[in-house]
Amino acid sequence: MSKRAPTGIALTLMCGIAAALILTGCGGEKTAYTVSVAFNDRYTDDAGAAVEAAIHDYDAKADVLLQTSFPPVAHATVHTNDAAFCDTLRQRLMSRPEVAIVNCGAE
Repeated sequence: MSKRAPTGIALTLMCGIAAALILTGCGGEKTAYTVSVAFNDRYTDDAGAAVEAAIHDYDAKADVLLQTSFPPVAHATVHTNDAAFCDTLRQRLMSRPEVAIVNCGAE
């Protein structure tokens, strides 16, 4: 074995580890959170759109489903690596007068 072989092996391993870390940070498995937002009788279409926008700030591909009852309830599954997602979303949405309850938890 040449003197350069250990250096080449070490460099290859380091590049492999770096690539794995980059892939994990840029598109690896994200945690799935189940979100439900119950509105009160002050619900408006603007409030529904604001909740949908807040969810899409974390996951642009999330399907936000709005129950047709009144007051409605919005449901979504959000994929994000943000560990503080539920707390942050809850604070953001509970500041709206039309929102009664925000439930959020990892699946």
